[in-house]
Amino acid sequence: LCRTHGDFHPFNILFDSDDHLAVLDASRGCLGDPADDMICLSINYVFFALEHGGSWEKAFSKLWRRLWKNYLDKAADHELLEAAPPYLAWRALVLANPPWYPNARRETREALLGLVELALGKGRLDLEDVERLFR
Repeated sequence: LCRTHGDFHPFNILFDSDDHLAVLDASRGCLGDPADDMICLSINYVFFALEHGGSWEKAFSKLWRRLWKNYLDKAADHELLEAAPPYLAWRALVLANPPWYPNARRETREALLGLVELALGKGRLDLEDVERLFR
């Protein structure tokens, strides 16, 4: 376990005009599994790319790959991918929930839930499965 944020997504990460970092809404943070924060942040790249055709290739794939490479290289926490499926399920259910995201496209919801089914079935998050969503 380590210190976690609990709601670590792009809208809780801010930079000011001098590039100083501020992280908001860490009130849910406590000791937890880093897989929760990694999934919470990274699934947003997938969600926004699914919602905006062509944006995976232009931007979000680079963010996705860099985030995962940096984390896995620096943390040497390759077990995170095995711990990820339940956190992926939780975060995908939030993003696929019509009351919370009423304007999300049906195809986006289905793609996210399909990714969850793959991860739960494999017992690990396969980063290549995400890449396949956009091929």
